[in-house]
Amino acid sequence: MRPPSSVSGSGKNSRSPRGNERSSSTQRSNSRKPHNASSAERSRSRSTGSRSPSTDQRSGGDRRGPQRKNSDGRVSSQRDSRNEKRPRRIFDNPPLPDDLDVKSLPSRVKTGLRALSPENAEVVGKELLMVIRFLDQASDESLASAFRYAKSAAARAGRVGVVREFEGKVALKQGKYQEAKTALRAAHRILGEDSILIDVAAAELGLERPAKALEILGEVDANKIEKERLIEARIISAWARLASGQRDAALVSVTVKDRDFLEGRLGNPQLRGIAERILRSWHEVHEAITAKSE
Repeated sequence: MRPPSSVSGSGKNSRSPRGNERSSSTQRSNSRKPHNASSAERSRSRSTGSRSPSTDQRSGGDRRGPQRKNSDGRVSSQRDSRNEKRPRRIFDNPPLPDDLDVKSLPSRVKTGLRALSPENAEVVGKELLMVIRFLDQASDESLASAFRYAKSAAARAGRVGVVREFEGKVALKQGKYQEAKTALRAAHRILGEDSILIDVAAAELGLERPAKALEILGEVDANKIEKERLIEARIISAWARLASGQRDAALVSVTVKDRDFLEGRLGNPQLRGIAERILRSWHEVHEAITAKSE
């Protein structure tokens, strides 16, 4: 008797019809296996939430861009990470008295605030009024308060030129020269006014760069600025030349004609404040020059 494993059907008469049926059934079953395996793989893919390469190609792939995990394990795209790094504006929200009326602002300032929404323009305008109010008091405490309101206004309306100019002027008065330079440069880029360059030159002088201050003053068109501002430019030029060891050139910048012009403005109540401030600066630099020659 042959062992069961040797019954292979090597001859024609050794296979029965039932054996042939089992063989053909086995072949049909084997021919269906690849299809069944593919179905199983698709079923597993759906259960695990993964997609096959062909699916990614049809859908265009993952369009969310590079991803990363945050500290809390949450997945975020690279665009989200850029938004997280973007600095957020912080409003100081200093108190605003009820007696402030933005209609009393200079027309130049009101024109600049038109770029803002009415609600924001109202708040920024009142903050600028507080800057003006504290600057008129001319004390260290009031100057610090003016700077606070100016910074708050700049946080709300940083792209408005007149607001950045206010911020720069107050910083300049406080001796924050680098901060003043940054704000004033931004104001000049927005407004393009030569008068702002005079304050930029003053900031450069405060940073002990007299040569740079003189270079900036050379860009100022004297025909485009008021006489008072032109005198201020000459005073800054005198300080810069004195710091550079050019005493004679500094003395030329400070003219008696300018002094007489300022003294003539003292009789006008509306112009007296500005004239007195510039006249004090004129006498300071003139005394410094003459003391240098002795």
